[in-house]
Amino acid sequence: DATRGAALGIRPSRVTNASHRDLERLARQAPRSDTALLLEIIAAAEGISSPSERVGVLERIAARPALDSSVVNALARAAGRITSSDSKVKLLKVLIEKQPHSRCASRRAVLDAVGGVSSSQDKGALLSLFLTQGDLDDAALIDGITAVGRITSGTTKSQVLVATARARKLEEAVQRTYVRVAGTISSGEDRARALSALF
Repeated sequence: DATRGAALGIRPSRVTNASHRDLERLARQAPRSDTALLLEIIAAAEGISSPSERVGVLERIAARPALDSSVVNALARAAGRITSSDSKVKLLKVLIEKQPHSRCASRRAVLDAVGGVSSSQDKGALLSLFLTQGDLDDAALIDGITAVGRITSGTTKSQVLVATARARKLEEAVQRTYVRVAGTISSGEDRARALSALF
């Protein structure tokens, strides 16, 4: 551990006392395979009071390719604790775009964090990204579509469902979840649009 930290200019045992600039440097330089150090950096970033500076550190980690699922889980939980909506959305967008585990092993943590986004439009954009990009199995599609059901705006809910139906071949179990969520849309026009997209 001492050798690993020394190569980066700071010992892992001192990560919790590092400045946000030191943490940004660590996040940029730490080996991708060094899961323990990345988790330390994420934990230490919790002490940064400025949401934008905290997200700057976390985003550097989130943008690294093929992170371990434990790191993706930690980043999603950290995103959920960010009070600034813009900063939360920014980090979650990078996480969903860059990390395959955000759609499989770590999807529950990611979807929980998305659920904490207050704006229906922002939540819809993140769920649309989750549901239409990358590889998803049926279980992940069901989880993502179920999360769409918690969007308060019926128009946004319909838009995400339509985008999903156009991007994916939905098997029977997924279709049942889709229809159930479409049934929660109060506007007849928006509900019809969502249901018609299945055909």
